[in-house]
Amino acid sequence: MYDADDQEVSKDEVRVVLNVDRKPGEKYDIPRNYVQVMEKKANLEGLEASLEGSKPLISWDPTPRFNTLVAFWISIQDNGGAHSLQTGVEKIRDIAGNEHEDVYYEFAPDWVAYENGTDPTGYRYFRKIGSTWTNGKFKVEITDRATGKAEAFFNGTSWQIANDNRMKTAVFENYQIGAELMQSVSRIPGTPSNHAKISEAKYMDNTGWYSTDFAASDIIIYVYDGKGNEETKTVEGGAKSATLFDFNFEWKSGQSYEMWDSRTW
Repeated sequence: MYDADDQEVSKDEVRVVLNVDRKPGEKYDIPRNYVQVMEKKANLEGLEASLEGSKPLISWDPTPRFNTLVAFWISIQDNGGAHSLQTGVEKIRDIAGNEHEDVYYEFAPDWVAYENGTDPTGYRYFRKIGSTWTNGKFKVEITDRATGKAEAFFNGTSWQIANDNRMKTAVFENYQIGAELMQSVSRIPGTPSNHAKISEAKYMDNTGWYSTDFAASDIIIYVYDGKGNEETKTVEGGAKSATLFDFNFEWKSGQSYEMWDSRTW
């Protein structure tokens, strides 16, 4: 606002954010930005890590027309993605507009068959009743190969068991730790003043539990531009810290790292 002498009296600012709610040409497939740190290991049986940090900032306005998700997770899987175990914490807004946040567990004895519609039992999803977005130690583990039994643990307590004959011989070839967020409507769980932290990460193979050996160069960022087109970014040169788009990372050790979002909205 200016006075009669053309001197500024006051001003206000508006920040405009492009909200892409689906990929180009897709009706339901929405942009799914995520951070993934992966290491290949043979004969995996389990993975655990402590996850901590502030609850992610989420803005549902303008309201997305499709489901949205923010998650913080650990998983083991085969390199083809058919068999996997994953657990973590998530906040969801589904297509119907219902919102909830949970400690969750994904059990996939045959994700490929589930995805192509030939076997609805190839993937199962469980929510920990009464849970909310929370910090703690998460673990998934094959606890009985003879029966194909796999369990999800939170803070040392088993809260969900699943069995499937296909898990008796399932091969797990890599372990992963990551975070997911939706284009423009959410922020990674961590802020400049309160970083999201992963620590005490350990994997289990057929001989016992061992410390993970992640490196900063293992980070892969999958992110979408304003038109919904995917870009892939990696940390180059094994840097101990990096800023990729709005994502910030600081490496602590092969078992521990921190990440946060530099946006302040």
